[in-house]
Amino acid sequence: PELDRRAFLKLLGGGIVVLVRLQPSGVLAQGRGYPTDINAYLRIGEDGRVTVFSGKIEMGQGVMTSLAQMAAEDLGVGLDSIEMIMGDSDRCPWDMGTFGSLTTRMFGPALRTAAAEARQVLMQLAAKQLGAPRDRLVVEKGVVSVKGEPDRKVSYGDLARGRTITRPVDEKAVL
Repeated sequence: PELDRRAFLKLLGGGIVVLVRLQPSGVLAQGRGYPTDINAYLRIGEDGRVTVFSGKIEMGQGVMTSLAQMAAEDLGVGLDSIEMIMGDSDRCPWDMGTFGSLTTRMFGPALRTAAAEARQVLMQLAAKQLGAPRDRLVVEKGVVSVKGEPDRKVSYGDLARGRTITRPVDEKAVL
């Protein structure tokens, strides 16, 4: 039988009703979506420093640190090599704003994907430059080396040289 709101409240009695939704609401989702070009999110300079661009801003919630940590982990660089540019509408990808504690949950996965894809591209470039298969390469603090041959190495800075990353990736990036 159909139950209208008044009958429902009579059955429920007094108290508080808490509803939980497992899927994000369409109201909270980014309407325009985030760009798919990894260059919108990060740039690797000739010195190996990584600049991360985010339309979000720091408002005391710690996202400057958490986003930097995500990018550093997925790229394989030290946290000290990450520079955050936040809320600069001329340089950062469009974002509908910072509110509701959504930065880590909504922007974090897009940033992590961009960092993981950039790492894949850099590993492909390193494999070619070092003349070694990708499965023999390791990366630590932005330096790619051949397992067991630490003298055969190249830095992310040398690979990227501050340019836009344009090489396509053949496989899906793993976070």
